[in-house]
Amino acid sequence: MQRLHSLFAILVLTFFCFCSVNTPSFAQQPAQYSQATFTAPVTDPRNPENILIGVDISLQPKWKTYWRLPGDAGLPPDFNWSGSSNLTKTEVLWPAPDRFIISDFDNIGYHDRVVFPVRLTRQDL
Repeated sequence: MQRLHSLFAILVLTFFCFCSVNTPSFAQQPAQYSQATFTAPVTDPRNPENILIGVDISLQPKWKTYWRLPGDAGLPPDFNWSGSSNLTKTEVLWPAPDRFIISDFDNIGYHDRVVFPVRLTRQDL
């Protein structure tokens, strides 16, 4: 079994090396297709344990990010808060998306810029 795992690791490494050597056009393209920042947090005065923030994503021209149900292709954004402390709950409040067709595939998502509102519930005030 150990030998099978080693063989698999070698095959994966070879695949990635082959792809990086044979695709020089990727090295010439900008490394940054999007930029994400957080908006200033706002506390709900009625529920002080709740904070509302925004995940603000700016995309380069012709680049997209997807909605929670991306359509025929693509993957939805994955927000991972596991490194955060003092949170009991997080809820992404998905803004209304756009529909766009790429190569006959129906997609649902965002272009240019999108702000994902996120409700964070604190454990301790």
